[in-house]
Amino acid sequence: LSMVHDEGELSEMVDELVDRFGTPTREVEHLIEIIRIKLLASSLKIEQIQQAKQNVIIRFSADLGITGENLMSVASASPYPLSFKTMQNGNLECKIRIRTIDQEAVIEASRRVLSTFCDIASRTTP
Repeated sequence: LSMVHDEGELSEMVDELVDRFGTPTREVEHLIEIIRIKLLASSLKIEQIQQAKQNVIIRFSADLGITGENLMSVASASPYPLSFKTMQNGNLECKIRIRTIDQEAVIEASRRVLSTFCDIASRTTP
């Protein structure tokens, strides 16, 4: 699974797993979702995603070219409270307040916010 480079390859891998082993267990589904998050993170130049209690912290490694207005679009599209700050190195940090430590909720919050970032980034890239 670590050799997957895009969503198409991941879908093929999941189909193959289902064909061989049947319906994936909850743990395998979590692993698949984490790989989806890694694919999104890679496309957004994210250097780190970590859970800190009831928060998910996303640290970007480069300037996405997203304006403050676009960050507000991400925040308003999110069902989770978000906060943004500029780190000492000038890169963006986004904190997602999820109000739980449940792993499914953490995975879902991360995936949804990263998907929104991808949507916004694709609209701002010429």
